[in-house]
Amino acid sequence: MRSLRARWLQAVLGCLALLTAAACGPDQKTSKERAASETLGLDIAPTAAPRATPTPLATPTPGKVQTPGPRTPVPALQASSKFTWRKAAAAPTSRTEVSVAALGDTVYAAGGLVAGGGPTKAFEAYDAEADKWRKLPDLPVAVHHAGLVAVDGRLIIVGGHTTPGQSTDKVFGWKPGDPGWTELAKLPLARGAAAVAAMSGRIHVVSGASNGGEVLTGRHDVMDVDQNIWTTSGELPEPRDHLAAAPLGSQLWVVGGRKLTLESNTNRVDIYDGNTGNWSRGADMPTARGGLTATIWGSRLFVLGGEEPKGTIAAVEWYDPQGKQWRKAPGLPTPRHGLGAAGLESGDLVTVAGGTRPGLHPSSVVERLTAGG
Repeated sequence: MRSLRARWLQAVLGCLALLTAAACGPDQKTSKERAASETLGLDIAPTAAPRATPTPLATPTPGKVQTPGPRTPVPALQASSKFTWRKAAAAPTSRTEVSVAALGDTVYAAGGLVAGGGPTKAFEAYDAEADKWRKLPDLPVAVHHAGLVAVDGRLIIVGGHTTPGQSTDKVFGWKPGDPGWTELAKLPLARGAAAVAAMSGRIHVVSGASNGGEVLTGRHDVMDVDQNIWTTSGELPEPRDHLAAAPLGSQLWVVGGRKLTLESNTNRVDIYDGNTGNWSRGADMPTARGGLTATIWGSRLFVLGGEEPKGTIAAVEWYDPQGKQWRKAPGLPTPRHGLGAAGLESGDLVTVAGGTRPGLHPSSVVERLTAGG
């Protein structure tokens, strides 16, 4: 009897200790808890562990690329949309014939011609939310009139001109956080001032000029980015240089350009069908222009800037697929050619640098177009 009472008292004391303990998890019992339950015929719930104190988020490290959270895409623009231009922080490098692309709401500018006429390796990023620029790893090669596109979270720069009479076939890739650029498969024909755009995981390089801009070509090369290989598709029906391109669904719209001289500017639009591999004509732009830029913004194709014998072009036009016509937006506050543009997923259309007069007149101008209404 004394032995039984001792065992009973030991079990009770064990239960009291366990009920005040905080070391056991909510879904399991210790050996002492199981013994007490069996002795007293009670189902003793495991003691809940204390709530952990949340770990503070790390403070962003200067120079590190932060991954943005979910953002609301820009709704499809309508004929009734109202547009407003505003000035933004100037780019660190003044240049023209620059290459521009965006990842999310960050705009990247690479290469171009600087004062004195030489190409640059400069590579910089613009945080549209903060309205601030930062410098990034230089390009491996100083280049101008190249193509810069965003594909699956990384940037790829293609071709361009290097020195007088020389074009490059070099292709390099970079993604945020990389210390430098990685060389990829070479462009089949070295050239610059081509229409370069990404569509469905492939990079299209259409037409342009080789030999440093002296020899026109209608060639159409396509890079499968995952496979890192190039193939050749049907040539552009009307070869030209200083043209631009942007994808609309499964179609690649190739707009404007010229045939090596300012006097040969065209308003022509050619459309490549990614499903059939065929070319067709689109509705001509209202303004003939070469040295323009094109981008998709609000699910619409925008064309901006350019140059002609009498000066730079301010005109901004966009294609309305519902009305099947081109519409005009307010012109560039600072008319430029050789500029770059990027339509941000949840913000403005951003234009970067470019020449303020025909020829070599680089600038660091950054202007943003906002839509509303």
